[in-house]
Amino acid sequence: MATKLLTKKSLWLLLASLKTSERLGGAASGHVLVFSAAGLERIVHAYVAYYMHSRTHLSLDKDSPTSRPVTPTTIGRIVARPEVNGLHHRYDRAA
Repeated sequence: MATKLLTKKSLWLLLASLKTSERLGGAASGHVLVFSAAGLERIVHAYVAYYMHSRTHLSLDKDSPTSRPVTPTTIGRIVARPEVNGLHHRYDRAA
């Protein structure tokens, strides 16, 4: 097996993919079985959607990158909605 040198671009992509897999591994370690590339792609898409729309971030004052309106406490009861195949939940008020 021959050794290949990495270019700056491929090194950056390698580090980014390792960071992503580390983040996904921490979120889903031991909870997800991946059988194909298509299955992994579905899980990654679901996790990115959760990360952008539901997960709160301290640097954004506990808001998500895609902001959503605050619902008044007088509207309905709290309902848990599963995300990322049930690994995480988003809690909203049901009207």
